Amino acid sequence: MITRRLWRAFSQPPMNKPLFERVALNAAFSPALRSLWWNNLAIQGQVWLWSLVFILDVRALPLMLLSGTFYGLLWAVGVSGTILHERSTGTYDLLCLTPEGTFGVNWTICLGCLHQGDAFRHVNSQEAWTIRLMLMIPLIVTANLALNRLLTNSPVALVWMGVLVVLFYFDHVQSIIIGSLFGLMAPQTSTSGDTRLWAVAGLILGQVLSYGTFFGVVLLSPLLNLPPALSPVIALAAFFGLRECIIYTQIRSTRNLFNASADEMRLALNRLPDVA
Repeated sequence: MITRRLWRAFSQPPMNKPLFERVALNAAFSPALRSLWWNNLAIQGQVWLWSLVFILDVRALPLMLLSGTFYGLLWAVGVSGTILHERSTGTYDLLCLTPEGTFGVNWTICLGCLHQGDAFRHVNSQEAWTIRLMLMIPLIVTANLALNRLLTNSPVALVWMGVLVVLFYFDHVQSIIIGSLFGLMAPQTSTSGDTRLWAVAGLILGQVLSYGTFFGVVLLSPLLNLPPALSPVIALAAFFGLRECIIYTQIRSTRNLFNASADEMRLALNRLPDVA
């Protein structure tokens, strides 16, 4: 799966590269807000925000399901903005002349943005996922009771709950990947200040298409006479499959935009399979 391989590449950045260190440690490149403090609050603080929401009003807890979209938007803005900043300071063309090549430089910048202030590690740490799962328990129980009122067959409600948990995880991982890749691609199609808007628009379009597919399968399942317990599983498979296609298309488009060879991409993306 291309999602798993890209996620592994995101989790294993080139720590020894000077460009990665410069982007990851320099507050001037912080996503959107130009401050590592605000960056940490915006990205890492999301882990604790849902705990506060749970204390204040449990009814707002379903918003946690949109946290993957939030992370994707932040990093889409951050990656595209950082590349745009490099261009405005006149260092971008010089960096692209290094042996890494254009794609290698842009990929390193992308990873540097992801790991600014150690944000990527904190957002995906065991502690963060423990908090998310603990908060999802009351949400699952409440939704299960509500679904049991609508669905007399209890196993169907349990299947739905399992599907929603897996959907939350897929959305978290793939939204970050899609947002980062759109942030990587947008500066290559636009060099003006609307670069960030293109990156954000691309992510939102991907979210609308994937969630539209998920709910579309659910709504059409009665017309197709699908078993009630099978409908959410098929919808989840369609959601994940469409996301895989989107990410694969992004990788193909990225290769074409940067005119990168398959060897260059495999080297930069930690042995990503051939996308030719």
